Amino acid sequence: MSFARTTHEVFTSLNMARASSTDIVTRASHILNAPLVLEDLNRHVLAHCAAGESTSQLLDQWAERSRMHDSPSAAKTSGWSAVPVGVGTERWGRLVLPVEAANEPRAKMVLERAAQSLQLHRMLQQERDALVVHALGGLLDDMLSGRINDETEALVRANALGLKTNKHYVPIVIRVPQRPDAHPLTQGEIDRRLLTTLRQAISETGHTAIVSIRREGTVSAVMSCAEPDNALHQVCAGLDIRLSQRDGTNAWVAGTAPHAATLLAAAQEISEAEHVADVGVTMPEVNRLYRFTDVRLRGLIALIRNDHHVQAFAETELGRLLEHDARNNDDLLSLLRTYLDCGGSKTHTARTTGLSRPTLYTRLQTIERILNIPLDAAESRTSLHTALMILGAS
Repeated sequence: MSFARTTHEVFTSLNMARASSTDIVTRASHILNAPLVLEDLNRHVLAHCAAGESTSQLLDQWAERSRMHDSPSAAKTSGWSAVPVGVGTERWGRLVLPVEAANEPRAKMVLERAAQSLQLHRMLQQERDALVVHALGGLLDDMLSGRINDETEALVRANALGLKTNKHYVPIVIRVPQRPDAHPLTQGEIDRRLLTTLRQAISETGHTAIVSIRREGTVSAVMSCAEPDNALHQVCAGLDIRLSQRDGTNAWVAGTAPHAATLLAAAQEISEAEHVADVGVTMPEVNRLYRFTDVRLRGLIALIRNDHHVQAFAETELGRLLEHDARNNDDLLSLLRTYLDCGGSKTHTARTTGLSRPTLYTRLQTIERILNIPLDAAESRTSLHTALMILGAS
């Protein structure tokens, strides 16, 4: 009873102090005088305490060892103990005692109380993050709309939300292609993942930023830093690790615009960075970070793609070829795109497509006949390439 009362008081005081996950795991480890690991559902270690043992030995091949000891029979043989962390179907981790407990009832009591404290910490953190995200989004909207037009006021509000004053302020926008079949809840999860990941990537580089979800599939930020180019590449490297292997975000791109010496000036460049990111997701090259100089003609087309004159131009250039392909179940449009991407070189096109020279020449002549234009003419290729870009941006 004395041990139970002391354990209750320890974790109550941790809850009152809003202790971190690491502090909670460390205190539980010290009570048990044994190593302790908090893992997520993918067996990634979120927090740990080696309790005087070697950290490298404790965490060596942790995911594999954790799975091996997960079954009841294996746990009984090895002496490992674990309790779930999370409520009901919202379980998000496990607290694992990877050694045999000296006193099983006491160990179970400590693990369960620690798991409760970890869940409370997570709930409080999520609530706090939601409030901060709301405040950051409001500040960015105020700067973009002109409701804040004084640099001092903007910096005071930004500093209060964690943005540190620096030499430069850089707009950066993360964008993922939207999936027409995505459920609204799924899209919301993707947007939150983008937001959280961008905040983490910026924080890990030692920089600070104002970050906000601007619309579905788009998260925008203004980052303060001393060396803009270096900071952008560091952040993108962090994003690549976290987003590229996950469904829904693996096709992410980042767009940026010229950095500025003031926060308000950088905020006004967010629209350009968003435009660059919008174009970036349509680019054929596999890049992650795009600037306005990278999108060039494709960027211009993205701006005017909804103009009916532009759409009519594309239809005039390629409509007959599209009709031919649909009617004959052919794919001459892809061959034309490859030919244009190869700069009009038949040798390069044959090598890329794997077609024999006679077959390639015959198909190119068919395209010329359908479109009634010479493919050897530079102006013809330019017009066709532009029309293909318009179709791709629509």
